[in-house]
Amino acid sequence: MNGRTVIITGANRGLGLCITRGIARMGARIVMACRSVELARKAREALSAETGNADLEVMALDLASRRSVSDFASAFTSSHERLDVLVNNAGIQIPKKMISGDGIELVLATNVLGSHLLTQLLLDLLKASRPSRIVNVASTFAGKLDLEDLQFERRPYDNLDAYKQSKQANRMLSWELARRLEGSGVTVNAMAPGLMMTDLYRDNSRPMRLFMRFLHLMIGVSVEKGADTAVWLATSRDPAVEGVSGKFFEKRRPIPCRFADAAAQRAVWEKCEALIKISSATSG
Repeated sequence: MNGRTVIITGANRGLGLCITRGIARMGARIVMACRSVELARKAREALSAETGNADLEVMALDLASRRSVSDFASAFTSSHERLDVLVNNAGIQIPKKMISGDGIELVLATNVLGSHLLTQLLLDLLKASRPSRIVNVASTFAGKLDLEDLQFERRPYDNLDAYKQSKQANRMLSWELARRLEGSGVTVNAMAPGLMMTDLYRDNSRPMRLFMRFLHLMIGVSVEKGADTAVWLATSRDPAVEGVSGKFFEKRRPIPCRFADAAAQRAVWEKCEALIKISSATSG
């Protein structure tokens, strides 16, 4: 990966930190795109010392803010000549409904709309750097997507349902984008890391955290194992990855996706595009 440039969102802890560590060991130039610059800088120092890779850069990115996403993309494209890999990893799960500064339900804004907008703003550079790759961290824990009530304005808010629908949207947007990028030299794949104990659950109630810990003991994987497929998708020259697009991977193997309806994927795309425009108007 020497000479290649990689962006990893949410790179300062949890799964993102492990993905960053794995790719940094291969010598790539990495931009750690994080909401907390202070925490990211501490992580960068530790990673640089551990991997011997000094080419790690921290840039501020709050995926819940349309302005932050736009500012990040503008700053990156003006200061970097290429982008070989984009890893959309950052995501949240929160116990109660919150609204972003742009007027969007926070999980939807962060996990879906922010990553979608970021990818769109970086596409020209990805195409210019082809062959290049987009890796979207999704989940097998996905479903409950309601296009008529994405922001839980009519449904009672449920934190697990909000997270599940965001992960369903991630997968459906991945497949729609893969179709739109056919022949461009840019591949798009999604992956499921498995159940891990990370900071994703830090804001949940104590009973929920205990339940997740129990579940992890029964069926979970380490964060390192969870990161392995994302690192592989971002870096491998294996024929199973090279030039492959529109697939859903777990444990380095393609697995079926039940959200395979092209018309539904297009509808999700159009809905997200409309919400991004609404948030742009709200944020001025």
